[in-house]
Amino acid sequence: MLDLFVPGTPAPQGSKAFKGMRAGKPILVEQSTRVGPWRELLTAQLRVHGARQHHQQLDGPVHVALVFQLVRGKTVKREHPTTPPDLDKLTRAVLDSCTAAGVWRDDSQVCSLHVRKLYATGTTRGPNGPGVRISVSPLV
Repeated sequence: MLDLFVPGTPAPQGSKAFKGMRAGKPILVEQSTRVGPWRELLTAQLRVHGARQHHQQLDGPVHVALVFQLVRGKTVKREHPTTPPDLDKLTRAVLDSCTAAGVWRDDSQVCSLHVRKLYATGTTRGPNGPGVRISVSPLV
């Protein structure tokens, strides 16, 4: 089982911009400039955690639980973050980072997924601040 909190500002992945054609193929680039550094941070933290805990790469079906903690704007009064970023795009960045870090062979192994986004209760880099809690376990 993997359980890890990665502090930082979660960034969405998924929207692509068309930049032209090369050798008859479209060139698509990620629209978000923040997703690259966010994925690098996630992948690095997952690798370090896996090495410390002596995690083996998961082979079979897995359950993933993600809790995104977002920064609440100073004037925001609502209880839940019902504005962008979209939950599915935040999730995509984490799942791809898990694949890159060797948590599993491929994110197609994710057969059960529970995802939430909420406002962080703290402003520090601790577990109550912005970031994502990642829990992965074999699906039994």
